[in-house]
Amino acid sequence: MTNKQPIFASDLPASAHWYTDVLGHPGTPTPDGLRFDLVNGYSLLLSARGQPAKVVLPVPEAAAYQQRFEQRVTVNGENQGRILETQSDSVTLVDPAGNHLQFITSLSAGPPDC
Repeated sequence: MTNKQPIFASDLPASAHWYTDVLGHPGTPTPDGLRFDLVNGYSLLLSARGQPAKVVLPVPEAAAYQQRFEQRVTVNGENQGRILETQSDSVTLVDPAGNHLQFITSLSAGPPDC
């Protein structure tokens, strides 16, 4: 399932770096931006023409995404995003463009992709 409306990415290179680090793999270039394929057929589209978004993503282990966020290599001058909220089964991160991504541990999300 791909988000119907692309997610806003004001600085596509910074967003590409952030999403690659947090999701654990690079995106695929598209005519308007980048597509990141996730577990269970989910995809995220990023574009400077996108809209600010709050996205909920079922994943095998939400804590793994928080760990990757905390351990990623940062680049001086790039907006680093932040952790907005953590719970026992979820983490909500804010990306460099201000989008909210909530990763929720879900048994139906499939095998760990971390």
